[in-house]
Amino acid sequence: MRPRSLRELSAAGPNVLATERFVLRELTADQVAALLRDDVPGDDAAPGYPTAGSRAAATAFGRRTADQHPRGFGMYQVVRCADGRVIGDIGFHAPPHEGSVEVGFGLVESGRGAGYATGALQELTRWALDQPGVTTVVARSAKDNAASQAVLERAGFHRRAEEADLFHYACVRGAA
Repeated sequence: MRPRSLRELSAAGPNVLATERFVLRELTADQVAALLRDDVPGDDAAPGYPTAGSRAAATAFGRRTADQHPRGFGMYQVVRCADGRVIGDIGFHAPPHEGSVEVGFGLVESGRGAGYATGALQELTRWALDQPGVTTVVARSAKDNAASQAVLERAGFHRRAEEADLFHYACVRGAA
């Protein structure tokens, strides 16, 4: 499969964040619905995509009302530039509330261990903290998910709290 140009990769979504290695392509409501039907072109998806986490995020996104879909605060596909394949998702659980927004992420096995999750989280966090009124990006990780915790910490998040089986992380605008 040939690498794709930024123009090709950015044509599908309302908000696109691009780096040399990957593109974060925000999905429209219609694209989220298609994902729930497993209607993802085979040549565009890495093996294993969509994941169970993709489907759960799409289901939650589908429950939002129209006013809960501000541009940029949705679900994104992580597209690897080298082959144009979707290797996972990252996105916001809901629109910002009182200066805070929660992010979640997940990649297929072939996308793990190469810095894509950390890079995607850094890029989306940077974008969110540049938006008016957003001062904090938060995330949660299962206590037994060391890989997710490492991604969060490499991306500049700090552990803030914990509960029974979760650690809570935050990245605050302007924090060192």
